[in-house]
Amino acid sequence: MDWIICFFISVSFMIAAAVAVIVLIKKRYRSGRVFQPLPILAVGVALSAFFLFLPIYSHIYEGDSTAGLKTFLLSIHNVFRLFAIDEDFSIIKENIKASVSPIAAAYSAYASILYIVAPSLTFGFILSFFKNVSSYIRYYLCLSKNIYVFSEVNERSIALAEDIHSKNEKSVFIFTDVFDSDTEKSYDLLERARELHAICFKKDILVINLARHKKADVSLFVIGSDEAENANQAIRLIERYRNNENMRLYVFSTHEACKMMLSAQGDLKLKVRRIDEIQSLIYRQLYDNGYKIFEDAIEIPGSSDKQISAVIVGLGKFGSEMLRALSWFCQMDGYRITIDAFDSDPLAREKLEAKCPELLDPRINGVDGDYGESRFTINVHAGITVGTASFNRMIEELPDSTYVLVCLGTDEGNIKTAVELRRLYERKLRRVTPIIEDKNRKILPRIQSIVESSRLKKSIANITNFKDEAYNIEFIGDLESCFREDVVISSEMESDALARHLKYGSEEDFWKYEYNYLSSVASAIHMRARIKCGIPGAEKAEDELTNEEKLSLAMLEHRRWNTYMRSIGYIYTGIRNKKSRSDLARMHHDLVDFKKLSEFDIDKDIRVGSK
Repeated sequence: MDWIICFFISVSFMIAAAVAVIVLIKKRYRSGRVFQPLPILAVGVALSAFFLFLPIYSHIYEGDSTAGLKTFLLSIHNVFRLFAIDEDFSIIKENIKASVSPIAAAYSAYASILYIVAPSLTFGFILSFFKNVSSYIRYYLCLSKNIYVFSEVNERSIALAEDIHSKNEKSVFIFTDVFDSDTEKSYDLLERARELHAICFKKDILVINLARHKKADVSLFVIGSDEAENANQAIRLIERYRNNENMRLYVFSTHEACKMMLSAQGDLKLKVRRIDEIQSLIYRQLYDNGYKIFEDAIEIPGSSDKQISAVIVGLGKFGSEMLRALSWFCQMDGYRITIDAFDSDPLAREKLEAKCPELLDPRINGVDGDYGESRFTINVHAGITVGTASFNRMIEELPDSTYVLVCLGTDEGNIKTAVELRRLYERKLRRVTPIIEDKNRKILPRIQSIVESSRLKKSIANITNFKDEAYNIEFIGDLESCFREDVVISSEMESDALARHLKYGSEEDFWKYEYNYLSSVASAIHMRARIKCGIPGAEKAEDELTNEEKLSLAMLEHRRWNTYMRSIGYIYTGIRNKKSRSDLARMHHDLVDFKKLSEFDIDKDIRVGSK
């Protein structure tokens, strides 16, 4: 047997295994991946050791009639002994000395490396085994407790788990797809998971059998960074647990494809919710603090109405979501809304118009409609870049702004622009009123800026200039604020939305169809704002309303609903016939002014529009 050939084959297997392991470690783990780093390295070491022993036993049994078979079997036997820490290095030492191989020194050195690596892998497998066994034992001991299962360990899942834990220290958390890593970020996340006494599985969320939990509630969170994988995991979890009434599935995704797949799952006992983080943030802001937009409105000279003038800088996902939400949210008796949106994309208006055709239709947009029609003015300033003189001039030329949202895509860009806007508005005010009195401060707009980093938000929450003058900028959208139990799970807004939906539909349909869910959430948000704004009859139940209040609330509700439907892309079918409605085409026969509604439609608006 040629010593040199076997030596190089042995080394080649080791190098190939090492390269494969490096590639797999650098490549993101995906559910169902066949090849794993540790087994591949073990196979590489085993093959390398086999070819290392081959010439030794060939030399020992040279001349024997069964030399080939003995050499093959004993080489395999010694590979097993090597991994079992039962192999004596003397067989290498004695036979290398006895040989005349010109690579004896290299051969011996390489063999000594394998004698260390193989037992180390054995210990690794044992530790890995006991680690998984420990996780399973802890899991089985928690079968009677409510558990929260996360598909991945990341900043979002940890933030949500920490908030749940802060309210209930007895909560049981399970993180799946957990792999130890030397990176600082990964180490920090795993440390935070350990502080929660979380059960960590290396296996995918799809592999763990959660059906054993029959008496306790199970909350599943598909919250990975890969949205395509999130959708795949969600569908497979639905297939597995569709009849489990004690389970809730939360799928974090902004993809339209995920929305369509989830809505096509048929009858389910499992409650499924897709969470669009961006939409969730905007809706949460309006539900919690939206009334401030009305408080900051400015009186219109010669009118009993007040003017809301909103500015949105950046029409990406956040900006377009807020623009569409403000259009229906600000449909309120006694108020008018004008929205000026800026974006560097020259096609920004056309893209918004393609998504919401009637929202920018000149027959509706900017028209002072009566009898329950939408009242808003939306101006999209496309092809305008922030930080330019033209942008600054346009901001200064706008009528007094009352609300500003900055959402350009990066924390740094948002903070910089928000500070610059505060400067521009302060300059504009001082030009109008050189000597500022406190009573004039009310015409400075309320500025909000998206900042996703919780640490950064905390560090700049109360920023001032060198003279301790506050910038008065609200930073929203950080992980700690968005990923909370009362936002994602036990949401008061969701409870209010369900109550709104039950006025005209079933609870089953509320959870089953996202259209119903979001429509009811929007209704709940607006109802809360009506009460805050003191709309006559808003706090009364339907049977307590006067006829005048019923009519007023029905008109307001229809106005809000009209605008909401337009904000999600619906258009009028062209005829007042229910059969003409097509949700696939996003066409509705009721997108008309109030006076064209039937008595049945008006009664429904009264029912939905009352508390």
